[in-house]
Amino acid sequence: MRTEEVLAAIATGLWRWDNAAGTVTLDAEAARLLGLPAEPGSYREAAVRSRFHPVDWNEIYGVVNLAVAEGTLAEARLRIVDERGKVLRTVRSRSKPVVPTDGDQEHYVLIGTLQEVAEP
Repeated sequence: MRTEEVLAAIATGLWRWDNAAGTVTLDAEAARLLGLPAEPGSYREAAVRSRFHPVDWNEIYGVVNLAVAEGTLAEARLRIVDERGKVLRTVRSRSKPVVPTDGDQEHYVLIGTLQEVAEP
């Protein structure tokens, strides 16, 4: 059994956010969860950020900065919106920041998962 098969079976997507380059790389499931075409690809940060509810974006920004500073996991629930701002779904994001060996915390990479969660 391959890792990709397991992740697809449980509707979990993988993503990589390169803060310095301003790019986000998504597998097909992560792209689908974000309301983008369900195929692997790289996107500009702004294109992916626009899929997050503005309030949730502010929250995850703080959570990620704390995780970078402390070297911990960043975990949050995010509402995913379409082009008109209508909420499509809620996802759980778990990611680990990878900081360069020189310790420059402004240039990190987040590697993580996205998984749809049911609303209570």
